Amino acid sequence: MTATQDLPAVRRAFARRIMVAAGRESAPVERAFATVAREDFIGPGPWQVLRAGGYAPTPNADPAHLYDDAPVALIPERSLNNGQPSFHVLLLCAASLKPGAAIVHVGA
Repeated sequence: MTATQDLPAVRRAFARRIMVAAGRESAPVERAFATVAREDFIGPGPWQVLRAGGYAPTPNADPAHLYDDAPVALIPERSLNNGQPSFHVLLLCAASLKPGAAIVHVGA
């Protein structure tokens, strides 16, 4: 079984890892990260993932490569990224959202 065939399990593990990295517990936030497909907001792969030494390309277009606590380039030549998932966890948990609330992520 390839990672792509088991993306739900990859997403659940990713959600747990970034919650731990952020030092937060929130079942609704974890559930959101476990169910929303990150690849739907980044464009087609392969992707450029921000690492310690700069951007590094994913080996192929398998979405499983996106489930890491690292920003992914939207426009790499402008250093425009989708954001670090564990930072988003911190922001979402700090917002103390109530059921039914709507939010939008706007980069500026």
